[in-house]
Amino acid sequence: MQRLVLGALVALLSTSLLQAQTANESQFPKIELSGGYLYTGEFPYNVFRFPIENNGNVALESDFGTRRGFALSFTRNLNRHIGFRAEFSSQFHHDESTANFTVQGGTATFSASQPIELTPKLFNFLVGPEIKFRNRTRFTPLLYDLFGFAHTAARFSTSGAALSFNLPTTETGFSMAYGGGLQVRINGRFSVRTSVDFNPKRVGRDDNGARQDLNDLRWFIGVVFH
Repeated sequence: MQRLVLGALVALLSTSLLQAQTANESQFPKIELSGGYLYTGEFPYNVFRFPIENNGNVALESDFGTRRGFALSFTRNLNRHIGFRAEFSSQFHHDESTANFTVQGGTATFSASQPIELTPKLFNFLVGPEIKFRNRTRFTPLLYDLFGFAHTAARFSTSGAALSFNLPTTETGFSMAYGGGLQVRINGRFSVRTSVDFNPKRVGRDDNGARQDLNDLRWFIGVVFH
């Protein structure tokens, strides 16, 4: 009789543990919001052309190789492993230097040295699948493949005795980002995520004014709310 009771208790306990484990494995956050710091490497150089009056232009060589930026994302998980992710990221840069300008006025020529500023910005708007390898630990590896477009905006400005300019230029092209990372659950409300990806973009111009590819590695670290 004691053996029967003990066997029944063991069977009941095993069934309860199995049901709890199955329920736990079927649980996953339906929505995840993340935000954090974006660190990027140097882009290939880019030639910015700012149109001015009389069909001329100002050409400046610089890049979007900023070390600072941020990324925000929204993920709708379809099940424990597959989700759909939308991401917005921004990178910004600021160059300051001095340039010599020569102005022709009738028969007189006037030259002056004055400061110039160039402020390029790069924005990525990307969507695509994200795969998470959820397991029984708090460590979740992930992979993603995102597609969309990149938008660049730059402004050239100078003000001095020779002349004054405040010229904008913009460009939009295809962009993507694919890579992977690791998400570490801190508690039921939030996790910490780090990832590395490759981010090619069809924006920027070369010396001849032709469209070129800007390729970059991005490293992200931030928090995830779920």
